Amino acid sequence: MTPCDDSESKVVTAVGPDCSISSPFRWPERLYYVQNRGGCGDCLIWWRADRCGYTMNLAEALKVTAAEAATFTRNEDRPWLASEVDAVAERHVNSQHMGTAKFGIVSEAKPDSGVVDR
Repeated sequence: MTPCDDSESKVVTAVGPDCSISSPFRWPERLYYVQNRGGCGDCLIWWRADRCGYTMNLAEALKVTAAEAATFTRNEDRPWLASEVDAVAERHVNSQHMGTAKFGIVSEAKPDSGVVDR
């Protein structure tokens, strides 16, 4: 069967080699992250899923349809196709979550001292 795209309604009908038509189905809706033009270091900042503030964590970021993305009208807001963002996303460790050790290894000589070997 060959999909025939009806781009107006986003409905696709499968047509068999004998020209038989199966019931229509819909392609999945494309989703977008909405970036706030600011950033932190090399990281982009995204609208949070609850639309209350921003986050650098994509797991907490808002994903919207194209129609919803169009409702973000400030110059600072920029929609990005979620599949493209996800394809280049990197995993990071936030130093604020590393406790007293921060960057380095806690001294083996004084494990409870909080002293960090550098």
